[in-house]
Amino acid sequence: MESQPEPGRKATQAAEKRAEEAERQDAQEASEKQKAAEVERQAAQERLRAQVTEFIAKGEAYFKNHDYDRAIAACTDVISLDPQNARAYALRSWAHQLNKNQAKSLKDAQKAVALAPNFALGHAILAGAHAHTGEYDIAMRSKQGH
Repeated sequence: MESQPEPGRKATQAAEKRAEEAERQDAQEASEKQKAAEVERQAAQERLRAQVTEFIAKGEAYFKNHDYDRAIAACTDVISLDPQNARAYALRSWAHQLNKNQAKSLKDAQKAVALAPNFALGHAILAGAHAHTGEYDIAMRSKQGH
């Protein structure tokens, strides 16, 4: 095996060093991009939580003012942002109950309890929904959390 002349070997080593440095820089840039993406994802989640909190507060305020249609709309906004929000389903269910829409009330109460089986308010509202439809036995079991 012939050895490369000294200048050729040095050129090859220099090229390898440049390639290694370029790879390190690429890896560092990729890592920085990942970190930036994670920071943005967390910021987006925080903005979403803030919106959900705002809509829940609006829904509760409308509810307290007996404006059940607007309470339903606010809770629907929450659900569109956070489909796993048991509190929004429970509040919307209660507003539907007070608007005499028992079918929707029952459906939302069942969803609230399915999402959060230990959520006492969800069980109470589900019991009320069953009672309003004349299902008193089921209402009693719902109130007991069964």
